[in-house]
Amino acid sequence: MVQSKLSVKNDPFNNWKLLEALMNVVPIGMTYISPSLRVEYANPAIKQYHGFNSGLELIGKTLDQIFPPHAMDFILPIFNATLNGETVSFLGRADEKGGLVLNDDNFAKTYYFQTTYIPHLAEDDQVLGVIIIIEEITSLKRAELELTEQNAYLERFAHMLAHDLKEPVRTVKTYGDILSSKLVGRINQQETRFLNYMVDSSQRLYSFIEGLRTFNAIGSDELTYGEINLNTILEGAKEDLRLHIQENYAKIDAEALPIVRANSVLMHQLFQNLLSNAIKYSREEVAPQVHFSFEEQETYYLIGIKDNGIGIREEDKEVIFNLFSRLKTNKETTGTGLGLSLCKKIVESHKGKIWVESEVGKGSTFYFTLPKYTVN
Repeated sequence: MVQSKLSVKNDPFNNWKLLEALMNVVPIGMTYISPSLRVEYANPAIKQYHGFNSGLELIGKTLDQIFPPHAMDFILPIFNATLNGETVSFLGRADEKGGLVLNDDNFAKTYYFQTTYIPHLAEDDQVLGVIIIIEEITSLKRAELELTEQNAYLERFAHMLAHDLKEPVRTVKTYGDILSSKLVGRINQQETRFLNYMVDSSQRLYSFIEGLRTFNAIGSDELTYGEINLNTILEGAKEDLRLHIQENYAKIDAEALPIVRANSVLMHQLFQNLLSNAIKYSREEVAPQVHFSFEEQETYYLIGIKDNGIGIREEDKEVIFNLFSRLKTNKETTGTGLGLSLCKKIVESHKGKIWVESEVGKGSTFYFTLPKYTVN
């Protein structure tokens, strides 16, 4: 709730005159209502919200003469709260005639406006009246609603696409693996290379589809949250990457990490992706060293993952979190381009932030925050 108030200081008459002059020229609707619900002032812009030819037609009327009973049932509690010194802001809806709308059955003829009730206070905090500010945001709200619908459609499409592709790709991969094992020593080197291309490509596509499914699921109602120990999550990620760690002679160490409220599957994915990247983008002939740090702030936990790898250029620090974006390096690496965008979506779904600090040739530190109390 907004905590702004307008106060009368020393000279109430001059103060009001200045306020009235400002209200006359602003392009948003403004009215001044007495504690008895009487309209004492209405600026010219208010006419667009109530179907009057000018704000002058409102002056002298009481709110129950302007609004129908069902609208007054909504307005009165807000007005009374403002008379008690509170500032109340809410999103309102009206039909083409300015009447209050309580549902969105007729989307095309519904107009949206942001309304704020502000108490006008004397020096002794006595409420002299209520200033109502109304700003139409119909275009913005309709664009927001349409964007929400489009996003929902895209999410359904991505889910359907991933689901329909998953089984055929897995079939190709499975039979490719069978052929590879049965044809060992029976086909020449070039044929073996072609078969390996097919198996590797199907594996990358399968991984991509799984990543897309996970990315699409983040933020859905299917996810559950609970108290989890990030030390346990890190150990699980290390175990899953054990072969990768051993092959690269990577050294992993960590400070004691906190217990947070989060989704355990997503946290595992987050830690595994960040740890895998720290090892993958290591320098030539330099064993990866990865350190997990932790700082407790007033309202959130700060986790850092520092490596001694190739580093990231300044111009790439934002781009790498985009969907399907991959870091361009001289080192041959594999990946779907979903890893860091997935990390970003996971952190943001937990009301946190993620970013990277890096110096080319010296390594990177990925930071992310998690609120101490994350809302499900």
